[in-house]
Amino acid sequence: MRNLLTISIGPVQEFIAAARKTADLQAGSNLRQRLACEAANYVSRYGELVFPSDAAEGGANKILVLLHENEDPKVVARECHKCLKESLMKCWQTVLEKLSEKAVGKEPGNNQVKNFVEFYAAWMPLEDEASYTTARKDLEHLLAGRKALRDFKQPLSYPDRFKSPLDPSRDTVIRDHDSLKKPLKLKESEYLDAISLMKRSIGLHPDILDSCFPTRRKHEMVATFQKQDQHSRPQSDASNVPSTSEMAFRSLERRVRDAARPIAGLHSPSFRQDAQNRRA
Repeated sequence: MRNLLTISIGPVQEFIAAARKTADLQAGSNLRQRLACEAANYVSRYGELVFPSDAAEGGANKILVLLHENEDPKVVARECHKCLKESLMKCWQTVLEKLSEKAVGKEPGNNQVKNFVEFYAAWMPLEDEASYTTARKDLEHLLAGRKALRDFKQPLSYPDRFKSPLDPSRDTVIRDHDSLKKPLKLKESEYLDAISLMKRSIGLHPDILDSCFPTRRKHEMVATFQKQDQHSRPQSDASNVPSTSEMAFRSLERRVRDAARPIAGLHSPSFRQDAQNRRA
């Protein structure tokens, strides 16, 4: 008998939104997508993907797969979770290699990265194709119940460390702020946790994702956009991505500039003559 296995991967919105620069937002979105594709690629070895239809073209945080005969769904889910942890840890180690060895605390960073992924799985036997609809509904109820029983692990906390401004539930892993201020474009009070530090590094060095997820095929649309972007900006790199505050002020600047534009026809002779007649 075959089993339907569904997997939910998080966090999503709060993970992506925890950013100061737009490059952080993009890095968080790309990292989450790579993790989802990595999970889909792993489970596709043991069954037929239902959603997404293609492991390389996927990116959704939810996966549905029809496992082959005699495949244990519990083992597949456990090993998939382990695979995601290893991939995320590999990215973290790559980030550490680009930074000063004494500038970042490895122990709290490893703990934060290891326990970051929210992984939920549920499965149900599928007797035949006719029972797929019923099994799918029951499976969704099981997954919802599993997600309601949230796993919670208290992150390591040190009384002598600042809290991360982007994720106050975690301590900062930065030890030497001055040495990282310029390469990571940190503000004076910006002491980041491991996940935020990883997003900032990926935003500045997008090649980190390619080295951590070598099996991930790039979308043709993304490649085309990158080529167009390189032609439009001679020095196009992640460091030129404006911050969220700069984006907000650009919108305000545009509205002020539009409001300051002269009204069409204000200084025309007909307008002046009409104004004089009204005064008279």
